[in-house]
Amino acid sequence: MDSLLTGGLAEDVMHVYSTNGVSVDESVDVTRFPFACANSDHLVGLAKGTEGMIGLSRAQIALPTQLSFKLNIAHLSKLLITTPLIINPVSTAPISSQGDHSDEYFINVKSIKVGGKFVSNFNPSSLSISKKGVGRTKISTITPYTVLHSAIYKALVKEFVTKAKALKAKQVKSVAPFGACFDPKTIRNSKTGLAVPDIDLVLHSSRVVIWRIYGHNSMVKVKRNVMCLGFVDGGCFNANNFHCYRRPSNGGQPP
Repeated sequence: MDSLLTGGLAEDVMHVYSTNGVSVDESVDVTRFPFACANSDHLVGLAKGTEGMIGLSRAQIALPTQLSFKLNIAHLSKLLITTPLIINPVSTAPISSQGDHSDEYFINVKSIKVGGKFVSNFNPSSLSISKKGVGRTKISTITPYTVLHSAIYKALVKEFVTKAKALKAKQVKSVAPFGACFDPKTIRNSKTGLAVPDIDLVLHSSRVVIWRIYGHNSMVKVKRNVMCLGFVDGGCFNANNFHCYRRPSNGGQPP
């Protein structure tokens, strides 16, 4: 859930290291880096050992923007060539002014496939941003599970269950908030987690570039003998029809 916090803004020197992916190249001091102190209660629910949070949005005080400005380097959003980021022309922040763009990140998903088959029975326009800023696929680090517009959710789950049963997976009673759950003993393991149907987000019109979600990231363990598809029904009136995220493991617990 989004929350609004108030506090004093301070500045300090941040020491960072650059790397070529193999070894550390050099260290750089970023002066006058803005930060704020907040009550530790806001760390509840985060990973053990977490001492703070860093903003990765398009906002002016977020880490990517500050590093780009201070170090005179390209902004993160301009470095993602394979999966370009889309700007929502309408702000999705709790408080904004007319004409503000969204500080969040969106990607251009054209269609969805489950087990190699395109998911149908929903309006593809739901994946596009409307004039009111509704739609498109948002990458969220605060939404624990993938939230879908109701029409997209029902079509995807139906196809997933059909494909999973074809792989001999036994469906069991669903556990809220999920709509498709299975007995993990009937699903074999693979290098990418449980061997369930892959979910592909098809990017661009070429249908060549995909973001593939394997069982390791699509399935959630909710009970000892129950694994569920980690997608939830967001209803028909979400601010954004499709929130996509990257989950760190398949052992997460439902909220």
